[in-house]
Amino acid sequence: MNLPSIRDSAFTPSNQSLEEILIELENYGEPRLVKMKNGWYAVLQVFVTGKGVSFEAKSDFNFTSPHGAASQCYDRLILAIKLIKETK
Repeated sequence: MNLPSIRDSAFTPSNQSLEEILIELENYGEPRLVKMKNGWYAVLQVFVTGKGVSFEAKSDFNFTSPHGAASQCYDRLILAIKLIKETK
């Protein structure tokens, strides 16, 4: 499986603007940031090139800020990539 590589291991969402986090997420797939009735939610659809495989990295629901939701989504994306690569 040809998973995306972690582009910048020094990237830390807590030190970045919301725009920078969304741009970084876009390097891995299609990010969405949604304001729901009770808070913010982020999801990233990741496609594995040439394999017909995809997965989602998601934040929890009900974040008080869009930055928090996007940050958690990014952290979960990196964790998922690492875990998948370990099980190969």
